[in-house]
Amino acid sequence: MLVVMQANATEQEVRAVCERVESLGLKAHPIPGSMRTAIGITGNKGAVDLGALDSMPGVVECIPVSKPYKLVGREVKPDDSVLVIPTPSGDVKIGGGNLAIIAGPCAVENREQAFAAAEAVRAGRNVVVVTPTASGKTLCYNLPVLNAILENSDSRALYLFPTKALAQDQLAELHDLEERLGDAFAVFTYDGDTPQDARRAIRERGHIVLSNPDMLHAGILPHHTRWMRLFENLRFIVIDELHTCRGVFGSHVANVLRRLRRIARFYGSDPQFICSSATIPNPRELAEQACHIEIDLLGEPIGKQDQYIAAYGGPTCF
Repeated sequence: MLVVMQANATEQEVRAVCERVESLGLKAHPIPGSMRTAIGITGNKGAVDLGALDSMPGVVECIPVSKPYKLVGREVKPDDSVLVIPTPSGDVKIGGGNLAIIAGPCAVENREQAFAAAEAVRAGRNVVVVTPTASGKTLCYNLPVLNAILENSDSRALYLFPTKALAQDQLAELHDLEERLGDAFAVFTYDGDTPQDARRAIRERGHIVLSNPDMLHAGILPHHTRWMRLFENLRFIVIDELHTCRGVFGSHVANVLRRLRRIARFYGSDPQFICSSATIPNPRELAEQACHIEIDLLGEPIGKQDQYIAAYGGPTCF
């Protein structure tokens, strides 16, 4: 229920209504407004005696509110909520028709680390980039990959993400870059949801193919003869969220990557690895166990619990 007070209602009249509400075993919530005060009533299990409040001094009307979450409804507070945040350049208002742009950590890339990664990759090194979660690691691998593709349109890159959702997020960002660069490269996702009629075009035209370890294992490596264009020109293998490749899952990913390198060598390519990881104590050790190569560390490892790959001697398959 909502009790609307007169515009000139005094504090004593508002207090009297609140006391009367509480005497009925309910809770009163005064809500001062720019023109008048309203009192929200909660705690009632059924109908409230409106006559006990309608006749009190200063009361205009009592409005039943049957919706849940009464105190945040427009019936209780019709005015827009406005937050005022002090900043060095002045107060910023959020709400009430004011446009405010909020940039979280993901919108801020580490420029120095991105350039260091690009220089390391350009020098032919395999790297693992370590920064805190949501600090922006994508530029660390997009920058050297796109630079190589723009220099040589035959270059190819394979991006591996632990989930399809992460691949879709990266696809949207790469499509934006693709438009900005005048469609100078082609990027596609290749997973279980990819239509059959689109797969051939992806194999032939995709400069950057976004996939996941499961699809690499079941949909790409067994059909490597269809992917000759990719494997013959494979320059980079990007493994995002490397810290998820631990335990038994990590052992499976390591074996898949071993097959991937063997097939790439069969077609005459020796791709570089660019890995990104959240801050864990042993990112370099984890990356080298997963990729079976020496990898340089960019960033500061942190944490208490090391990540390892479970040893598994499974059958060798091409």
